[in-house]
Amino acid sequence: MRKYSDPISQKKFGSSRIIRDVFRIPKWMPINAELQHGWAAHDLIVDKTDKTTVILVWSRRMVEVLQNIGFKKYFVITNPYISYRKKKYVKRDNTIGTVFFPQHTDEGWTVTYNIDELSKELLNLPKSYQPVTICLYDFDYQNKKVRAKFEEKFKVVSAGNIYNEHFIDKFYNILCRHKYSASNAIGTYTFYSIELNIPFFVLDQDWGHISKSNSKINGFGRDDYLQKFPEYKKAHELFSFDKSGIIKDKQKKYVRAEMGLSGKDPKILVQLVLLLRGLWMYIRFVLKQLS
Repeated sequence: MRKYSDPISQKKFGSSRIIRDVFRIPKWMPINAELQHGWAAHDLIVDKTDKTTVILVWSRRMVEVLQNIGFKKYFVITNPYISYRKKKYVKRDNTIGTVFFPQHTDEGWTVTYNIDELSKELLNLPKSYQPVTICLYDFDYQNKKVRAKFEEKFKVVSAGNIYNEHFIDKFYNILCRHKYSASNAIGTYTFYSIELNIPFFVLDQDWGHISKSNSKINGFGRDDYLQKFPEYKKAHELFSFDKSGIIKDKQKKYVRAEMGLSGKDPKILVQLVLLLRGLWMYIRFVLKQLS
């Protein structure tokens, strides 16, 4: 009989492994819920999700997003990647330099920005922020031209395949050895950095996206995000570059709210729901195999 396999969406960033680790879900049991994979400033992250399913999100803000588009079954949980991080990784004592996460290419869109201009700004950062290490998303790391261009001036690393179940381990191994973290865009790394007590800043460098299937189609770029999504603009302004290199209290407060760290975590209730829904889904899966 065929064994159950997690859907590809749950394998992204090792989500299913992390959820099972945090909520003690058996490996054989399906996770019968939708999972938030990363921080988002808009509702596009769930616009194609089945509104009848249970969805696990990290903030009250995301609940408001879900309610506005018709979701009725949801739980606000502590970001499970952070729960996992606390058991395994801490900021190292001998941190040095800055790890920079450029806005990235994804499954459908190729990122565009001026690498020469970005490199110049990074090299002109104060001495205390040097050296800069570039951490490329796997799609960009596999692009030899992009990687080689950055390698002319910087050390370049990657957390690897985003569907590798140990992606988050590789990510934290890179992040926790740096004194600062930065990007030309706000992303989930922003929040993971601050939570780990690593100051993060965003550089006001332009970027855009081009469709992989049709190069004539432009996706959202920096200006689109700043103009169309107030939450993105808020975060962009909150984490703008500050030479002090100090994490501000308002940054900590924002990160705690967005990552589910500022309220009660219904962990036992969510664990029970996942176990019951997972068992029912597995029984249906087995019965289908036997029919």
